[in-house]
Amino acid sequence: MQLKNTSVENLSWRPALSWQGAFLQMLGQMNDVIFDIDVQGAAQLRQSMPGGHYAFILPPSMAELERRLRSDSTKTEEKIRSELETAQEEVLCAGQYDYILINDTVEKTVRRLGQIIHGNRYSRNSMRTFLESYIESELTPQSDLADEILSIHRD
Repeated sequence: MQLKNTSVENLSWRPALSWQGAFLQMLGQMNDVIFDIDVQGAAQLRQSMPGGHYAFILPPSMAELERRLRSDSTKTEEKIRSELETAQEEVLCAGQYDYILINDTVEKTVRRLGQIIHGNRYSRNSMRTFLESYIESELTPQSDLADEILSIHRD
């Protein structure tokens, strides 16, 4: 997987080769990997990993987002306005995601995300390799039905 260099808020980010290796190793071990990225980063990731599952996290309302931003005393008025503008633009991209979560509370949002991850772990696409291995090892080798099922799953 190759992620392009990204510049956000005057910070440059380029994934290190060791990071990519660790990421691919985690995927190979069937671990779940979560990215906290903006819509541009998600678009790049979706190109590299079209089989991934993508969730967009919305604030309950733009007024609540503004309240949350203002409660951070380290943010300037300019920074708050900039983040609100970006949020409005990014909300327009929410329809491109597989899931949309409302961030009413951190606890509820984390629980909902966990439910999505758990559900996807057992989807047909996620279990394809396991299913093929199971059919090959558990069904009679000469079974026409087993051969037919394996050919369907490989397509």
